[in-house]
Amino acid sequence: MHMPAPAASNKPIEVKRVLRVGVIGCGESAQTIHLPTLGLVSHLFKITAICDVSPAALAHCGDKFHVPKEQRFTDYAELVRQPTVDVVFVINSDEYHAEVAIAAANAGKHMLIEKPMALTRPDAEAILEAQKRNNVIVFIGYMRRYAPAFEEAVKIVRQMKKISYARVRDIIGMNYLFIDQSGFFPQRFSDISPSASAAFAERAKRIASLALGEKRASNPEAVATFRLLAGLGSHDLSAMRELLGEPQSVLGAGRNKDGLFITALFQYDSFVTTYETGIDSVADFDAHLEVYGDGKRVRVDYDNSYIKGLPITLTISENDSVTGHYSERVIRPTYEDTYTLEYKRLHAAIVDGEEVKTTPEDALCELRTWELLMDKLFQESA
Repeated sequence: MHMPAPAASNKPIEVKRVLRVGVIGCGESAQTIHLPTLGLVSHLFKITAICDVSPAALAHCGDKFHVPKEQRFTDYAELVRQPTVDVVFVINSDEYHAEVAIAAANAGKHMLIEKPMALTRPDAEAILEAQKRNNVIVFIGYMRRYAPAFEEAVKIVRQMKKISYARVRDIIGMNYLFIDQSGFFPQRFSDISPSASAAFAERAKRIASLALGEKRASNPEAVATFRLLAGLGSHDLSAMRELLGEPQSVLGAGRNKDGLFITALFQYDSFVTTYETGIDSVADFDAHLEVYGDGKRVRVDYDNSYIKGLPITLTISENDSVTGHYSERVIRPTYEDTYTLEYKRLHAAIVDGEEVKTTPEDALCELRTWELLMDKLFQESA
């Protein structure tokens, strides 16, 4: 017997204001996630301008996502000055986040900055100063923290009287293994000018020296480990901080030779947290946070955000206090992806004044966690 499907609602979505977006960066992340998702939430946002240093990427994205030719820029400074832009999405290379964000703030634009917000403390502090001076909203794109399963876990864990142990794990395959199957068909281009490529390499080198010190920055393994922490690791460490608070110290840490696998032990007030992360060539996504305490286990499992519709789940395991029976509840709050969810919160922050939790101040805390780990991993080059 087939049950009749409920009738689709004909009620129009009511929105106070559609925000006009200027997107800076037209790489794989933009093509696979941000530009398509912005198109799907057209009741909240409209893409009105794009920018990239690659003319081919700019033309491809402009044509594919219907951005007028006069609203395509190779200079971010032109885009942030456009009166047709309300909010800027800073999704270009991490090394340029601070420069672009400060220019956007000075132009009076709100913004979403992809994680990591910045790679050095001076850059992070400069973004915060520009935000406060210009009174704009800066929303850092830690999208995993906006998953309802994670936010429900945070409520449960914060009510625990005693935490015995916690684990954070994020071991995944290389991005291309998922991007190429995402259904968004991103294109890669190699038409960036030699001078721009040289400037990028020089900037990356200078930032590594500022972040790590000259001695560590001269070690390619240390630089690779730092970039792993700033990239993939920023998801895990940011979520860990919201779930458990700031770690007191790093008891110990180790890595493999190329720096792409890390294991660490974080000391908290009355418990220890294990952290495992790494990237390999297996098309699997093994990412979760789990907290043991108060006679229960609370676990959040993530799946790959490049593939829409893969759910994030919350699992609560415990024994019944009366019968002693073991039970396991798996809660799947939604199939809605975390980028759509964070866009909704960004819109609510700008239009309705909703509080932002992934702020520049919050992102500054990330730098301390990286520093703790790097100091333990590379003590010999401190």
